[in-house]
Amino acid sequence: MDAPAEAVPARTGEGIALRPAGLADVPALTALEEICFETDRLTRRQFRYMLTRAHAATQVAEVDGRLAGYVLLLFSRGTSMARLYSIAVAPDARGLGVARALVQAAESLARERACACIRPASAWLL
Repeated sequence: MDAPAEAVPARTGEGIALRPAGLADVPALTALEEICFETDRLTRRQFRYMLTRAHAATQVAEVDGRLAGYVLLLFSRGTSMARLYSIAVAPDARGLGVARALVQAAESLARERACACIRPASAWLL
C-alpha cells in the first residue's frame, strides 16, 4: 500500500492558507478557544486527542502566517455522516472570508470520506 501523500497547504482568496492542524498548533488552538468562547472550550488535552486518536479532521486557516481559525469535523464509523464539532475564527480575522474557507474545507473533507452530509454537533450551530 502506498504511503499517504503529504498534505500541501491550500491557498484560498485574500491570503488565507488552509492546512491540516498538527500537534504544534495546539497552543494556538487553545488560545483561540479562550478568545472565541466563554464556555464549552476545547482543552489542550481534547485537541491532542482529536488530532491523534479521534476519528476526526481539523483544518486551520492562516492569514499572514498566523492562525486565524479552525474547523473540526468528527466522522461516525459505519455512517456516511460528518459532524461539524467546532469552528472558530479570531476576532481580528472576521470579515476576511476565513469562516467561508473553513466551511468549504470541511465540505471537501467530508466528500473525500464519502460522507453524504455534515450535521452540526449542537443546536446552536443551526
